[in-house]
Amino acid sequence: DVTDPMTQKFTAVDGIPDDVQPTYDPSTYRGGIPDAGPNVGAWTSIALADHTARIAYQDRDAGALKYAYEIKAGGKWQSYVVDGGDTEPTTNQQTGQYASLIIDGSGNPAIAYIATGVDDGMGHMTTELRLARATTANPGSASDWQMSTIATAPGSCGGICASGTSCVADAMNVESCVAP
Repeated sequence: DVTDPMTQKFTAVDGIPDDVQPTYDPSTYRGGIPDAGPNVGAWTSIALADHTARIAYQDRDAGALKYAYEIKAGGKWQSYVVDGGDTEPTTNQQTGQYASLIIDGSGNPAIAYIATGVDDGMGHMTTELRLARATTANPGSASDWQMSTIATAPGSCGGICASGTSCVADAMNVESCVAP
């Protein structure tokens, strides 16, 4: 909060472990918890609407696109997964890279982002440019978003194959995760 630039206030929106007791004063930053939490906040994009902040970012641990929003009264935050990628991944799919959040002309948030390691159904990896558009100005859950794929292109499976498989290119140079 930079309402008063001389007394900036930092707030942790996500990434604090739930099951840890505070080491320091609970009224301080991160609720007094210095322990590492989930690896979240990559590819952060922030927009303001109706005098509150909205944030799109990647949860690196889950490989998911998340959205957080500030609640007007009390400066509290809520966050949830907008796009968790494949529900049964055969790779370590990463969704939410390069997130870019805007508020459209209707006041609804929209997020453009990349998903890598997407299985095309034939074992080949693709990369997708996706768009998540909220159906309301104040989306409160993943069901308030419409998802679409803008573009798909062949992608590399290097470094994202599931345990027990390896990334191998075929004669057409199309990469797949296969069991050795």
